[in-house]
Amino acid sequence: MSIKSIEHCGVLIHECDQEGERRTDNTVPAHPNGIPVSENRWLLVYATRRFRGNDDDCSIAYQIRADRPDGKLIRESILAKATDDWQEEGLRSDVRYKLLHRQPTAFGVPKGAFINGRQAPHANVFIISWIRVAREYDPVLNYVEGTSLNSEMVNSTQIVQWTQVRLNEAGDDIETIRPIKQLRQSGYESGPAFCSLENVKWTMTYMQAAIPYNKDCTEWVETAIFDACRTAPRKYRYSASEGCYEWVETGPFLSDGKGPHGNVFLIPLKEGWATVRIYCQFEGHVWSGRGLGWTRLPSH
Repeated sequence: MSIKSIEHCGVLIHECDQEGERRTDNTVPAHPNGIPVSENRWLLVYATRRFRGNDDDCSIAYQIRADRPDGKLIRESILAKATDDWQEEGLRSDVRYKLLHRQPTAFGVPKGAFINGRQAPHANVFIISWIRVAREYDPVLNYVEGTSLNSEMVNSTQIVQWTQVRLNEAGDDIETIRPIKQLRQSGYESGPAFCSLENVKWTMTYMQAAIPYNKDCTEWVETAIFDACRTAPRKYRYSASEGCYEWVETGPFLSDGKGPHGNVFLIPLKEGWATVRIYCQFEGHVWSGRGLGWTRLPSH
C-alpha cells in the first residue's frame, strides 16, 4: 500500500486537559509523537509549552485513543511534571531554576502482534523517553532564560529520562513496567559515565522515535546528540529474561562536534542507512537555517 495523497484534517490536540497545563494557563501542546499499541488503541505522547522565553517547555503528557491517532480520547495524564522552583545539588542556591521536559518519543511492538507467523514475546512493551533539563527562571519578569548548550547548568542537569510501559488489560490506560529513570547504557548503570563513549557530559534525543533495526523488531536504533554537536547511533535490544528493553550499544561518532547544532534523523535505505542532519545556528535569540547534511551507513 502506498500513500496517494495527504489531507489536512485540522488540529489533533487543541490543549492538554490537565491541571496547570491548559490554554487558560498559557500552555499549549508541542512535540507530539504517536504509535499503535494494539489493534484498536493508539498512544500519543507530547510536551506542553509556554511563552515566557527561550524553550519554555514544561511537562510530558500522554493520551490513549481508540482505533486511530485522532480517534476517541480514552485517557489523558501527565508522565513528568514541570516546576518553576527546582533545586539540585550543584546548582546555585541564589538562582531560581525551572525544571522542564521536552521532545518525547515512543516505540515498541503493539499488543497481540505476530512476527513471522508467531506471537511476538516483546509485544506490548513500549519505551517512552524525553529530555529533562534546567533553565534559569526570573519570577519577577516571569521569564525563562536561554542558555548555551555547553553551559555548566546544561552539563550538570540535562539527561534523557525513560520509562517502559504496557497497555493494560482493559485497554484504557498504560501500566508501568519500569519506572522513570535516567537513560543509561547497560554496564554503565552508575557513576559519571553513562555510556561507552568517552568524555561525554550529556545526551539528548530528537523528535524521531527509534525505528526497528532487525526483522523481528527486538532491536531498535536511533541517532542521538552528545554534548551539543556530536552525533552517534544508539541501539536498544529487548531482553527476554528482563521483559524489557536495554540500551546496549553506542557509537561511533558520526560528526566531529565542530559544526553548528542540528536535528538528526535516521532513515533506512534499501542497502544500509542514512543519517540526515538539519544544521542550525543560534544567533542572539533566533535560530537560523544552515542547510542539510547526510551520512550513509553500511547495512548491518
